[in-house]
Amino acid sequence: PVPPEHVAGLDALGGLDVDYWETQHVAISRLVLADRPRDQAALAVSEVAKALDVLEAAGEPRVADAVTVGLGDERAAGPVRRALEQANAPAREAAGRPASRTGPATLLSVLARYARDRDADMLAALARHPDLRLKVNLSALDRNRREHVPATLRGALPEKATALRAARAAVDALLPEHPAALRSWPVWSEAILTLLQQVYGARSLNRRKDHGLIGALEAMNTLLNEQVALTGPGAKGEVTFAQAVDLTLARLAHQRLPELGGTAAVELLGFLQLPLDDAPAVVVVDVNEGNVPDASGAADPFLPDGLRRTLGLPDTRFRYARDVLLMNVALRGRTCATVLACRHDAQGNPLMPSRLLLAADDNTVVSRVKAFYGPSQSAELAVSDASVESTKSQQVEQTPERVYSPGFWIPQPRAELLVAPLDKLPVTGFRDYLACPYRFYLKRVERLREQNDRSAEMDGGVFGDLAHAVLEDFGRSDEANSQDATRITRALNAGLDHHAAAQFGAVAAPAVRVQVERLRDRLAHFAQEQAKEAAEGWHILPDCVEKEIKAVFMVDGEPFTVTSKIDRVDEHPELGFRVVDYKTSDTGKKPEDTHRSGPKNEKRWTDLQLPLYRAMLALEGMGGAAVGYFNLAKKEDDSKVHMADWTEDDHADALGTRDWVIQEIRAGHFWPPKDPPGFDDGLARLCGDRAPQRAGLIEQSAEQSAKHSTAMPQGGDA
Repeated sequence: PVPPEHVAGLDALGGLDVDYWETQHVAISRLVLADRPRDQAALAVSEVAKALDVLEAAGEPRVADAVTVGLGDERAAGPVRRALEQANAPAREAAGRPASRTGPATLLSVLARYARDRDADMLAALARHPDLRLKVNLSALDRNRREHVPATLRGALPEKATALRAARAAVDALLPEHPAALRSWPVWSEAILTLLQQVYGARSLNRRKDHGLIGALEAMNTLLNEQVALTGPGAKGEVTFAQAVDLTLARLAHQRLPELGGTAAVELLGFLQLPLDDAPAVVVVDVNEGNVPDASGAADPFLPDGLRRTLGLPDTRFRYARDVLLMNVALRGRTCATVLACRHDAQGNPLMPSRLLLAADDNTVVSRVKAFYGPSQSAELAVSDASVESTKSQQVEQTPERVYSPGFWIPQPRAELLVAPLDKLPVTGFRDYLACPYRFYLKRVERLREQNDRSAEMDGGVFGDLAHAVLEDFGRSDEANSQDATRITRALNAGLDHHAAAQFGAVAAPAVRVQVERLRDRLAHFAQEQAKEAAEGWHILPDCVEKEIKAVFMVDGEPFTVTSKIDRVDEHPELGFRVVDYKTSDTGKKPEDTHRSGPKNEKRWTDLQLPLYRAMLALEGMGGAAVGYFNLAKKEDDSKVHMADWTEDDHADALGTRDWVIQEIRAGHFWPPKDPPGFDDGLARLCGDRAPQRAGLIEQSAEQSAKHSTAMPQGGDA
């Protein structure tokens, strides 16, 4: 029923008075602002949990269907639903799940794109599709893509790309014969039916557990059989397999499949249906301009607002007035009601707050606008709006503050893995520990690492590996100690051509071919500098090029093994030995910059690579070696040899840091994570890098671990 004070806003037949509702305020007792959609989905889960807590405290049943999520943008249903299900909260889309988001539909869509383009991205997507169940080693496939970066899968793949070849063969066997051939739509529809039968035909499906898959297959079967039976001139047009799939999915695009009922679940409702819902708590998401009010048709060139009003059609003013009424009805009388809005889209582009959020008194509007356009952090506002009846839990306006939801704890190091401490470590492991003990634990003890399928060009590691392979061949060649830059360049170019052809073949992405030529430029700079070094008396020792070395150090009376591969060792008749480490970063780096940080008199070691090389070579009979970098930088002026000028005391201090790291590892000291973080290693989510109030999260994670044993992911890909 309409409150008595708003009777004037409706006509005799219950229609709304646009002039009246255009001037009304929207009663929002709790407004939460998220930075991006991923943050909003997490906050929506947090708000649902808070609402259930409030309902339970009020004596109402704690059941999932006591909270409804309203969708300002129905495209948010997927992310919000996934976030709820990841938090073990059952969710259901009241309008049904879009048929285009089902497994069979996405499988056909990706297969069509693969058949048309023979694209490596599509092959990776098919390898990960849960319905296809390809017998492919995903880690090996990702590694092949990272190392070989193919732009297309049409040609011959490099010999070492075994996982790529196996995945391509498996998918090609699934496709119909000659997918690029032109055939009628009914013929291709029958081929698509056969393909789906091949993928899903042998499966045993449960009517309740596999309800969504069964519904999708039934809808697709009906659609395809209709297409097989097509006759007449329209059915005689010829298309490719990919075009036939696109036509089929276009027919499927607007279908929705009913969700399985019978159990309590958080309902996801469109905004226009939300006022009809009677759940005691509601969370409305995506209340941004363009979503609420709906912007579709706002600037229609054929039906502008003036013509719409003349024809009696809804115009911009009507939609705004209607949504003011609907938002007030949706929030009115609830035990809990929360509104969420995003400040940026998924790409980081700024969004605008809905005009409904600005339908309030001046002080509230100022507060909301300041919060919306303030620092990029999630914020909440609890506001009181006296002009319209608010929800039951009115609060006083408060300063926006960050929201921290304890739905995730940073997993603690597992005690059972610390019983037998590490007794062996590569040189780079010391840098990992000094950077962050917890990340060291994840990488070196749990053996977690990032694997992804997003390779569009050589990353820094692959670029460096290619350079090292070329330089390794050069270091063992007859030209290694030449003083002629032209001869050195010729040898390096031949090596680069050989390794690039073996690694990338004829299918390399255009970006990779550009990168190869950029490396060629760097090698030309290297040749000039190398000729000068040779003229000064430095000779590369061929037996010490890419030399694998192992050293055992005694720490507290117990042995600890350190391993490494040294890029090269040079010898001078008067100056002795030096260790040279190749660096391919864009700008030339000096050893001091990468190994130590802090004020001049308080330097602390952040990397022990070069001091450890020196100590390890001393055990090989090459004591007192100098250490440094040979930079292959972007600019010629930066492509030089930079030797460290550390004293014997500096090296002794580095070895003291080595011993301290070994002692800490043996003691199992891997907590807490470094704060603030600054890493690009794929472990950001596990370490809570972007969590609001991260310091509090770290502290509370330790407290939570004391109460409950938290299982870590098993070793493998992160």
